[in-house]
Amino acid sequence: MLASSTLVLWNALEAHDYDARDIFIRAGLDPAKLKDQDARYKAGSITRLHELVIEVTANPCFMLKLANFWHPSHLHALGYGWLASGSLKDAFNRLIRYYDIAAISAENVRIDKDKNGYLFTVEIPEGMYPMHEAEEDSLMVLLIAMCRMSAGASFCPLKLRMRRPKPTCVEEFNNYFGVPVEFSTKDLSLLLSTSVMEAELPTANTSMARACDHIIDEYLARLDRTHVVNQVRSHLVESMPAGKVNEHDVANALHMSVRSLQRRLKQEGSSFKQVLDDTRRELALSYIKEKHTSINEITYLLGYSDPANFSRAFKRWTGMSPTAGRSNL
Repeated sequence: MLASSTLVLWNALEAHDYDARDIFIRAGLDPAKLKDQDARYKAGSITRLHELVIEVTANPCFMLKLANFWHPSHLHALGYGWLASGSLKDAFNRLIRYYDIAAISAENVRIDKDKNGYLFTVEIPEGMYPMHEAEEDSLMVLLIAMCRMSAGASFCPLKLRMRRPKPTCVEEFNNYFGVPVEFSTKDLSLLLSTSVMEAELPTANTSMARACDHIIDEYLARLDRTHVVNQVRSHLVESMPAGKVNEHDVANALHMSVRSLQRRLKQEGSSFKQVLDDTRRELALSYIKEKHTSINEITYLLGYSDPANFSRAFKRWTGMSPTAGRSNL
């Protein structure tokens, strides 16, 4: 896990007169890593940290205090990308796409749309290391804090389900989240209002969000040199305006043959065509919201040879022309 993500716990402990340094060291976490934005801690040590915090504070509701100490820098560029997202829906999709920057683990995160709203779920496969109940608390507390920083202090989910047993301080949980929390459930999830999720955020800044995405792509490619999809995506973002979007150019940039690139991408369940299409789609949906960026400029930025090719691709992605997308997305 990203070491800086635990700064919120460190700051909360210090603010309440606990020896954060001693607790971190006892958990096997080197405090010096907190100053390194790229440093990471092992997931098992993070679990031990949460166990110790509850033990030392003797407060089963201590994680509720984290809301007052979260800062976007705790999640590297993802924190700022979240704040710059156009809507909470965009923010959650960005979180899902780049979840690895916060935690490279077996758990999966997804968001599904149904008639009741948007359901955000954290799936924890059987056999995965046991997540301490305080880790569930901190995850949900910080998600709500992030939503409130973006959408306003009155934000509340429609429902919140947690796998952890009901705590003795259940009213404090209900008061913080703004809804009666369901405990001892099979899943860890948030149900979110459609209108709130799709509303434009006052902090929206598409250029900033896109810049943050690029920083994250570079970081993830640097973090895991064996993850070829991230490396290809990072290179495409840089090279598309120059028209270098073919496998040969990308393979050369990554110092491998085209055949090796194809094989490595296939091993990761992808292909060059899929990565290129996904990257173009994500950038197109970002660019189209910038009124000052013309359709011709977007065509160039995405590496298309002419606007007609871009228009066909955009209609395939959205069912609309770029002009209609600019008015309706």
